[in-house]
Amino acid sequence: VNLGGYIGHHYINNSLNGTAYLENFKYPNTADFEYQFSHDPEKELVSVRVEPGETVLKIIKKLSITAKADFTYNNSFIGSDEYNEKECKDKGKKKIVMTSEKKESKCYMYVSQHDFGYVFLFENNEEELRFDGYIAFSSLTNIEPDNIFKNDSGEKCWHIVLKPGESKYCHARRQDPTCKFGIAHKSSFKLLGLDEKERNFD
Repeated sequence: VNLGGYIGHHYINNSLNGTAYLENFKYPNTADFEYQFSHDPEKELVSVRVEPGETVLKIIKKLSITAKADFTYNNSFIGSDEYNEKECKDKGKKKIVMTSEKKESKCYMYVSQHDFGYVFLFENNEEELRFDGYIAFSSLTNIEPDNIFKNDSGEKCWHIVLKPGESKYCHARRQDPTCKFGIAHKSSFKLLGLDEKERNFD
């Protein structure tokens, strides 16, 4: 919104599913403008996060009558963990875990990507077998997985052990919203008897 000698960035988030809105913007000639709100002057982009149900107004003062209100921006949507987990279950890429006899089991891994990272879901729907899953990240670009350990090769890993009927969500989170992100990983699965010892990757 152009307000004569001022520019207003007006945001209204009417999300009903818990999704926040994030915008990063930049004016090419910052000497012609003065931000009327607190921000980090060391950062090239100004970040504005708008939570569900929130209205935000950011005012920028023109220091020159010839200043053009041209700016560049990128935006993304930040779902809550609960929302992203539901999306993973409903729409994620599903992998069926095979038994040692090369038959399909009732254990599954789902993976989905969203604007701020990845969600993994592990499910054990077997009645008399435990699930032993191992994920090793061979490449992480602007991503940090939750609750990891490092293997002998220095890779960040997850080791997931589930009893019959159990499930578990794991998150790999984007660190800098202004930079691209990606992962590469390898997986290993084994089905164990109820009293069989799980594998050791420490």
